[in-house]
Amino acid sequence: MARYTLFFAVLYAALIYTATAQAACITQFSSTGGGGGGGCEPSGGPKGISLPNGPYIEYSLSSSCELTILNGPFEGVTASASEVASCS
Repeated sequence: MARYTLFFAVLYAALIYTATAQAACITQFSSTGGGGGGGCEPSGGPKGISLPNGPYIEYSLSSSCELTILNGPFEGVTASASEVASCS
């Protein structure tokens, strides 16, 4: 019985760790004003970036690197994100 209890405790801990793990995301922003930016960062948020010759963009990244702009929409601004193995 103790083995089953230990097994389920370890399984539960693994599920909690997996659910809270952050993904590594590559972000890319560009504006028609000629500015751009981005980089590699963990999922979560809110985050922000100031584009040269463009607006300040506040955004968040889901655990699957889905990018959501929080203070937009902005005309002439494109944004994308994709998941990578790590930011190193």
